Amino acid sequence: ATAVSAADAYGRARGGIGCALTSTGTGAGNAAGSLIEALSSGASVLHVTGQIDSEHLGRGRGFIHETKDQLGMLRAVSVHAATVTGTADA
Repeated sequence: ATAVSAADAYGRARGGIGCALTSTGTGAGNAAGSLIEALSSGASVLHVTGQIDSEHLGRGRGFIHETKDQLGMLRAVSVHAATVTGTADA
């Protein structure tokens, strides 16, 4: 949450975009509240979060810090959210 709040403040102060990097699962979940604040104020924040190993993705086994429908959660609190599976997607 603090990383996204800091990115939000940085972007507002500089008149640009702030960037935050969080871990997958609970890290991304903790960022959600701060993403809502940035979204509702119109601030630009780029939030990059990790993901579990591809072969375990979507199996619902709770692998490491897997969050059920992490992408859906982030879409709910962002203008845009996407899964990047390779350099071409980035």
